[in-house]
Amino acid sequence: MSEDSEILAKRARREMHCFLRCSDDDGALVSPNSVESWRTLRRAAELRHHEDILGIQVNSPDEIPEVYYHRKCRSIFTMKRDLEKSFLMKKRSVRKIRR
Repeated sequence: MSEDSEILAKRARREMHCFLRCSDDDGALVSPNSVESWRTLRRAAELRHHEDILGIQVNSPDEIPEVYYHRKCRSIFTMKRDLEKSFLMKKRSVRKIRR
């Protein structure tokens, strides 16, 4: 079974698991409660190259997909300071490649 079909199978069974896995939190799972919340999560996933989140397809820009995570994981995943560091490191590595 390919990775894509495995992800689709998991969604079909509606297995709830933390997509972000950034902490050892075992509390309740939550999902984005607004389109802006989903967009913030998606932007962080783009900067972090997080394939699980990037692989989620939505039918319209205003759709909020069924994505579950722990509040603590989302907080860590979207932390602005860490995202800026990640972005700067990526930018530096691109410069080195171009030289």
